[in-house]
Amino acid sequence: MDITCLPEHFREGLRVVERIWNKHATLPILQNILIKTEDSGLSFQSTNLELGAFTIVPAKIKTKGSVAVPAKILSDVSSTFANEPIHLYTTKQTLFLYIENGALNFKIKHEDGDEFPLLPKINEENQNEIEKSSLLSNLQSLLPLIAVSESRPEISGLFLDFSNGNLTLVATDTFRLGERKIDINKEQKEGQYIIPLQCAQEIIRIFSAVQESKINFLLDKNHIEIRAGKTSLVSRLIDGNYPNYKHIIPQETKTTFVVAREVFLNQVRAANILTSRLNDIHLSFKTEAKTIEIKSEDPNKGVLETKVETKSAKGESVNAVFNSKYLIDGLEGFKDENITFYLCGENKPGMIRPEKEENKQLYLLMPIKL
Repeated sequence: MDITCLPEHFREGLRVVERIWNKHATLPILQNILIKTEDSGLSFQSTNLELGAFTIVPAKIKTKGSVAVPAKILSDVSSTFANEPIHLYTTKQTLFLYIENGALNFKIKHEDGDEFPLLPKINEENQNEIEKSSLLSNLQSLLPLIAVSESRPEISGLFLDFSNGNLTLVATDTFRLGERKIDINKEQKEGQYIIPLQCAQEIIRIFSAVQESKINFLLDKNHIEIRAGKTSLVSRLIDGNYPNYKHIIPQETKTTFVVAREVFLNQVRAANILTSRLNDIHLSFKTEAKTIEIKSEDPNKGVLETKVETKSAKGESVNAVFNSKYLIDGLEGFKDENITFYLCGENKPGMIRPEKEENKQLYLLMPIKL
């Protein structure tokens, strides 16, 4: 193998794949990153057998080949590169990858690239195209809601439902639930899948930096591939059925308040400073006064009392107690100027939706019963 590439291209290839490898892997080869020549450039690939990443960056190929290089060493080496072309090559006489950059001359032991595990191939016909910006913003708001549960692996991931011209994203930790809907082409493939938390995290990290405005989802029974341009992320799906969450979403509510999201959020943040160990925040929804009174108290810290003027109020006045941190997570997940807060009564769930396009976003929050 004999290639030349720019340091920024080399670092971009590493950026995509460097967090996937497994330093605790029982298979030593998985502690490496595969570097391989391709017709269109130089590819970087890593996998932990559950998740794999692949990308191609521009490079001048003189001689074809592939090597598996320790990921940690490769990452450390790349941080020392000067702003000059990088020359990488191997020889038949040794098991070293030679990396030359300016005055730097590295000689790194490598494994045979042919021994590196292949990423699963998914049928190209079963794919859906999603607007990248919408996907990433909605994913970001749902990540805090995904549970980490060995006893219930089905809720340890993000639920994807391609149906009725929408991609519905759902996450829950049983204390709160988030649902987001993204418009897609009605002719696209329908199906329901659960992707692991790490896959959802890597979608945001990897594809935030790619230039493409669309992301393709390739799906089969056991795997999902997320692809944009020359970059791919492949993950094993979580086996099992996602809980039927729709039956816990209230169909009827007793109280409705429309409030400026940022104003409400700032007051809740202030109340969070003086909550007890339960993180309990007490809300009094006063319909006639069109206000939300907020109180938090910790015997060892102090008390905060404040209130928020709302845009509108309908229904019964009601008191509710919620986890302040969960309420903050929910409010931060919306970008709208105003949100609508629905209540079903005392000691019952609260539901937040945007004032506009209500059916696109939902945050359901269970109460604290004192």
